[in-house]
Amino acid sequence: MLTELTIRNFKTLEDVTIELGDRVILIGPNNSGKTTALQALALWDIGVGSEFGAGRHSRDGVPGLPPARGLMLQACPRR
Repeated sequence: MLTELTIRNFKTLEDVTIELGDRVILIGPNNSGKTTALQALALWDIGVGSEFGAGRHSRDGVPGLPPARGLMLQACPRR
């Protein structure tokens, strides 16, 4: 299980560390790096997939399906 995400020199993020727990909520204004952090995590996942082979994911006994994951994005009204 990942416990920490460190992003360096990726798009607009120069040096950022995000502690990861069971649930992580990214909150911030527009252009603060929320989507960039998710893109960095997705890029890491793609890299791990190519390192260990395309068949590394399975779900419900079906190879090739990624493990079930949850992601919640919520828009908050401006004040």
